[in-house]
Amino acid sequence: MRDEQKTIPERIQVHMLHDGRVALELMSGWNTNLDLEMLRVDDSAAVSNVIQRWAAGECGEAQPSYIRQGAFPELGEAFRVSIGRSPSSELRRFTNLPERLCEEFALAFGASSQGDGSEAIRFADRLTSEMKEFLGRSKQKSQARLAGGAYLMVLEGYLADMRSRTQAEDQDYYLTVKTGVAEIMRDEQYLTLSADRRARELYREIQLEEGALYQWWMNLSKGDISGPR
Repeated sequence: MRDEQKTIPERIQVHMLHDGRVALELMSGWNTNLDLEMLRVDDSAAVSNVIQRWAAGECGEAQPSYIRQGAFPELGEAFRVSIGRSPSSELRRFTNLPERLCEEFALAFGASSQGDGSEAIRFADRLTSEMKEFLGRSKQKSQARLAGGAYLMVLEGYLADMRSRTQAEDQDYYLTVKTGVAEIMRDEQYLTLSADRRARELYREIQLEEGALYQWWMNLSKGDISGPR
């Protein structure tokens, strides 16, 4: 009898890169990776083959996600979205049909899925179409948002302000970032798919700085440790 955890995975984590590559990561549990495949967004046949194989229960040994991701350090710069049995806010940014994509995932990976693989093929076709459309749309949005480079100065300003917060009186500045720049960056995650290398770099640096400010604030809020960083 096949492992139930492998038979019914919980979600697929999609990691899209600006150069048209995509890593599909089959997940079970909070951080358990069942398999990871690096493909091309526009390679419908390859995506379909992987999805069908996974839906049939053919995947690797369960491992912590960081182990398989470790072979692809570039995934740290990817656009990420999860597709499971119910839509998330991130999935709603990714597609105009989040419920349908989740329904088709559930059919492809459900215990009652058909043995002929038709549901897996249907889900794979939908996923490939949505990824291609999102990549194209994101590149267009990024180009418009950058406004010939003008928005790079705005991003540089965000980053400079965050990096300047180093004194003890700024230790709760993360709360300002959380409801300001961080919200903007979540809405503009498509910049990770921009053709502009500097835009991608700035987006990543802002993310890293947000994480550093969060840890600094946590030192104060949870550890009662006050001081400069």
